[in-house]
Amino acid sequence: MRGACLATVMMVGLGAFDPARAQDVQAQRQAVVAAEDRRAATSEDLKVLKDGTRSPDESVQRMAVRALGRLERPALVADIVPLLAARSAAVRAEAVNALGQVARNVERVRLFCVGRYVMMCQ
Repeated sequence: MRGACLATVMMVGLGAFDPARAQDVQAQRQAVVAAEDRRAATSEDLKVLKDGTRSPDESVQRMAVRALGRLERPALVADIVPLLAARSAAVRAEAVNALGQVARNVERVRLFCVGRYVMMCQ
């Protein structure tokens, strides 16, 4: 009896495993990797990466923002900057790295980030 109560408490505390959610997260990860491998050659690939940055799953967010940075496209700064305020420190770190990779046009990135940061603080 005690063991059953303990198992129930553990399941409630940890949350029940949801196979459908796990499968969805795996599909998102695979889509992000495929889009990155193709260097986001299409608007659909780019949409997959941008949508990944808004995923409720932290690992998908990290992978997506890392992929955006690797594209080294200054136009994507606006999609990376919001992740500087993510709840997860790992996602925030990937966003900083992504901005560093995009920073070919350093002045544009700096101005955008400073402006965005000021807006977030007001």
